[in-house]
Amino acid sequence: MKKIINWSTFSILMCMSTASYALTGPADVNLVYIHSGTGQVYLNFSVEVSAGCTHNGTVVLKNDNPRFKELYSALLAAEISGHKVRYSTSGCFGGLYPQLFQLRIYRTDQL
Repeated sequence: MKKIINWSTFSILMCMSTASYALTGPADVNLVYIHSGTGQVYLNFSVEVSAGCTHNGTVVLKNDNPRFKELYSALLAAEISGHKVRYSTSGCFGGLYPQLFQLRIYRTDQL
């Protein structure tokens, strides 16, 4: 079977910025939930982020994000393959949920 994905480190940034964001992790992707009404993707990781939002245990990937498709497919790939991720957030969606800003996927031998 061919290797579909061979990453040493895979990083996707939602926006280009010189600001520094602390990465969590390594963490497992525990839950990917798509809200049927809004289409927003809610995520639960094994390591929580401390972003100062009301619900720090759940992270949102907004469907209007310019990198939505790339981030969403990378999250699904990490969940299916069992790879660990590190992620960072930027701001709070509706004052409630941290917004996914950056995602890195790691092979287990790189941790």
